[in-house]
Amino acid sequence: MSSSKRYRPVQKRAEGTIEKILDSMAQLLEVHGYRSLTTNMIAEHAEVSIGTVYRYFSDKDQLLIALSDRATADITHMLLVTLTKMVNLGTDEMVRLFVEALVGAIEANRGVITAVVGEVPLGTQSNMLPGVEQQLEQFARIHLAIQFPELDDATIDELVYIGMGVGLSAALRIAIDRPANLDRDRLIDRTATLLTKGLFAIA
Repeated sequence: MSSSKRYRPVQKRAEGTIEKILDSMAQLLEVHGYRSLTTNMIAEHAEVSIGTVYRYFSDKDQLLIALSDRATADITHMLLVTLTKMVNLGTDEMVRLFVEALVGAIEANRGVITAVVGEVPLGTQSNMLPGVEQQLEQFARIHLAIQFPELDDATIDELVYIGMGVGLSAALRIAIDRPANLDRDRLIDRTATLLTKGLFAIA
């Protein structure tokens, strides 16, 4: 994927302006969604001229790609911080903590994730979650190899593949599509139980 910026700014002022534009787009996506959002709305919300927006981004799609890149980095960082807290936990506690962190990370980036996953016909190459999933797969493989040394590589690959699909899909639904009558924490508990008692309950 090509860079979303027309050129990479070197001055702090330019970097600050870009962050302000991206912050505005993230906030407006929560309210208006991607299709209804315009670059003029973003410029007005960011309190910059439309020319300033186009100085760094050629169109709305490139703005979304930049915002997606930033959200991917943010989600990955949040999950890595969580991973450092999980070193001495058992599998049940570890999975529950991680699912909760994943849901929280998606919620913190709800607008851009909703736009990328649900509204923009850019295909899976523009979806941020595969980038996040790749990081998670590495940790999952290491954990399984340590906790279950009797497993062969093919079995680990199968568990990671299914586990990532189930975990990420459930986290997305809880963070973005959860009906008002369903409790967030109970859904996280059930997702963690499904993973630990299902995939990770290995005889």
